[in-house]
Formats: sequence, C-alpha cells, structure tokens
Amino acid sequence: MQGMNRKIGIGVAWNLLNLVMGRGALAIFTLVLAALITPEAFGLVAMIMVFYELGNIISDSGLGQALVRSQNVTQTDLSTVFFSNLALSVLAYVLMFVAAPAVAAFYEQPELTLLVRVAGLIVFFNALKTVQVAVLGRAMNFKVQMVANTV
Repeated sequence: MQGMNRKIGIGVAWNLLNLVMGRGALAIFTLVLAALITPEAFGLVAMIMVFYELGNIISDSGLGQALVRSQNVTQTDLSTVFFSNLALSVLAYVLMFVAAPAVAAFYEQPELTLLVRVAGLIVFFNALKTVQVAVLGRAMNFKVQMVANTV
C-alpha cells in the first residue's frame, strides 16, 4: 500500500507540474502575443480561439477518458478510439471550414475566414494524441506527459 501511495503522490506532483507548465506557457505566450501584435489582431486571435475550442470539444468526445477509466483495454479499443477521434476531428474541421465565412461575416472581419480555416487544422492534430495520452494516463506516467506537453 505504501508503494501505491507514493506512486499516486508522484503522479499528482507531475500532473500538477504539467498543468502549471501548460497554463504558464499559455499565459506567457498570450502576453508576448499581446505585446507584439496590434489590439485588432489580438482580438482576431481571441475570436478564433472560441471556434478552435468548439472544434476540440467535438473531436474529443470523451473517448480518451473512457480508455483511462476502463478496466480492460484491448488493442481494438485503442484503434477504435484513435480512428473515431480522427473521424470526429475531420468532421469538426469540415464544420469549421464551412462555417468560416459565416463567422467572418458575423464579426464583420473578412480575414477571419482564412484564419479560422488554418487554425482549425490544430483540432485534427490534437486528435492524433488522444490515445497516447490515455495510455500514459493509464500507466500513471505523468512525467512523460508533462515533458511532451511542455516541449
């Protein structure tokens, strides 16, 4: 029992460090970006982030968390989640791509069309890591997650 408590404590510490590093890097990136670009351009970035997050919500679907919480996970389960998340991310990107002109018209910012379409590609790439993150979470290997996320 002592070994398990130690492993949990170390996992919590690495997970906390991962959170601090991720949020800290985001805060620093946001401050640098705000200093380097005009307020108008920064506003465009903020508008894009809303749609980027919606795309991530669609593509995430909770399947990665289901892998972490399942008692028995087979290779078939991992493949199913990988391809499901990939399909959902493609769907999310297509929705973002098609909606981009309407978003630009809503905000009366024509340049948003291209920006939403390009930034939306990140949703697809984020879906590629879902299974790997779940496998690391199941193994309680939060150190590797923190290093990968920080890099």
